[in-house]
Amino acid sequence: MSAKILIVDDEDEVVKIVATHLRKAGYKTLTANNGADAIRLAKESTPDLILLDVILPEVEGFTVCETLRRWPATAKTPILMLTAMFGELPRSHGYECGATDYIGKPFKHRELIARVRQALANRETRSGEEADH
Repeated sequence: MSAKILIVDDEDEVVKIVATHLRKAGYKTLTANNGADAIRLAKESTPDLILLDVILPEVEGFTVCETLRRWPATAKTPILMLTAMFGELPRSHGYECGATDYIGKPFKHRELIARVRQALANRETRSGEEADH
């Protein structure tokens, strides 16, 4: 079964390109263009991973991440922040909000796919370890 990935970005072109590369890699995709829709879709569809832009209309990405971490069904879902915001402060804020990884824009699509695969593999490993306890 292929993983379901929610792509959240207010730039339509970014969403289309990322979705195309993820589908070619065998993933199912859902998309949202603002933070409010991202929260709604995540709660309705419980994706296996979320690619989340920081700067979004309605609800910004850090708040989306914090909100999804408080909801039981998405509390452990890998969230990869995608952003053009550079520097230690935004990166550390992303991790404080519960982000799994932080990927700066622009990014190479092969690297994005590799980091998605790694985050999903880490999720599976953690799930298996929790089942053993």
